[in-house]
Amino acid sequence: MELENLINLDLIKEMEFKKFTGEEKINGGVYRMHDRTGEIVYVGKSSNMRKRIRSHKIGKTNTSYFIDEVEIIDCFIEPNPLLEMLLESILIAYYKPKYNDEVKDYKKKYGEDIEENRNR
Repeated sequence: MELENLINLDLIKEMEFKKFTGEEKINGGVYRMHDRTGEIVYVGKSSNMRKRIRSHKIGKTNTSYFIDEVEIIDCFIEPNPLLEMLLESILIAYYKPKYNDEVKDYKKKYGEDIEENRNR
C-alpha cells in the first residue's frame, strides 16, 4: 500500500510550520530540521519543544553528528501526543529525511533507491 492511499498528501503540503527560534514555549508538536539548501534532513516530535531543540543544539541527542548542518528548524504545534506520534511517522515517510533512523534502516535493508524498492 502506498502512502498516498493512507493519507491525504494535500493536507501534508498545506500544514503551516512556523520557524522555531528557541524561545517559544510549545507543549507538543513535530519539528523539521533543514540544511542550508532547504532540504529537510530530520523530523522529530516533542511534548516540550524548547527543551528538545536545546538538547539537539548542545549535542545531547543522537543528532549531534549532523546538527552543524542544520540552518532552520520549524515546527507544527500538536498538543495531542497520539497525533504528534502519528504526524512524526507520516512526515518521515513523506519527506524521507536522510538522518532519521527509520530512513537509514530502510536504506540499509533495501538499498539507496527507496522509491524503487518500495514496490517490492
